[in-house]
Amino acid sequence: MALAEIELCGELMIAAAATVEDRLSWLRIDEVLEVRSPGGGLRA
Repeated sequence: MALAEIELCGELMIAAAATVEDRLSWLRIDEVLEVRSPGGGLRA
């Protein structure tokens, strides 16, 4: 379980390093973490 959490943190750090904005949007975080809403799409 801890390894999976470390991997997710790494994915977020890579995404943050690649953005030109000051921070990641919630939508981009959801994309990186592959979070889906109950309806099946990405959360808005």
